[in-house]
Amino acid sequence: MKRTLAICTSHKNPTIETRAGLAAISSAGGSFRIFTGLADVALARNLYLTRCLTIAGEVGADLILLVDDDIAFTINDARAVVSQVRETGQPVSACYATNTGHLAAAKQANGRWFSGLGFLGLPLASLHELAGSSARVRTVNGEECICFTWTGPELGAEPTWYSEDYRFCERLGGVLLTKVAVGHVKPIALYPDPQSMDKFLGG
Repeated sequence: MKRTLAICTSHKNPTIETRAGLAAISSAGGSFRIFTGLADVALARNLYLTRCLTIAGEVGADLILLVDDDIAFTINDARAVVSQVRETGQPVSACYATNTGHLAAAKQANGRWFSGLGFLGLPLASLHELAGSSARVRTVNGEECICFTWTGPELGAEPTWYSEDYRFCERLGGVLLTKVAVGHVKPIALYPDPQSMDKFLGG
C-alpha cells in the first residue's frame, strides 16, 4: 500500500468499519486523511480532492483511493483495487450495493462504468489531468478549489441529470469495475450478491 493516499469525506464521522479499514491501510504503509464538516457532497469532494493534490506530494503518493465514510473493507480489498489501478493505469472501483441491494454502478456504451465513489482508486496523474481541464471556484469562506464534479446537467447540453459521482466518472471517461465486494453500512454492511456481480461482470 506504499505510495497510496486514501481520503475519506464525511459530514460527521466515519463508521467504525471504515476507520478500521483506513487504519489497516496506514499499517500496511499507506496514508489516509479524513475530512469532515461539509454536508454538501459535491463541494466536499471538490474541496478535499483539491487539497489532496498537495497532500499527495507531501506523503509521496502516486495513487488516490476514495473511501466513503460508510464503507466496510479489508486491507485485501484495498490491495486488490490498488493493484489493478497500478496494473492498468486506469481508475478502478470496487463493487458495493445501494440500500436497495443493486450495484452502485451503471455500464456505459464504451464498456466502462459510472460508479459510486465509495471505493474508487485512481492514479494521481489522472487527477492532475482532470484538474487541468477544470474550472477553479471559491467557497463562501474564500478557499479556492477545483471543480472536479457537480450535480446536474451540463450547461447548454441535453438535460440529463447526473449525480456528482457519475459526473466524476464521466469526466474520467468511465472507470473499470472489479469483482471486489465491499460493504455499505446502512446501518448494516450491504454486499452485492455473487449472482448480480456475475450478471454484470461475467462468471
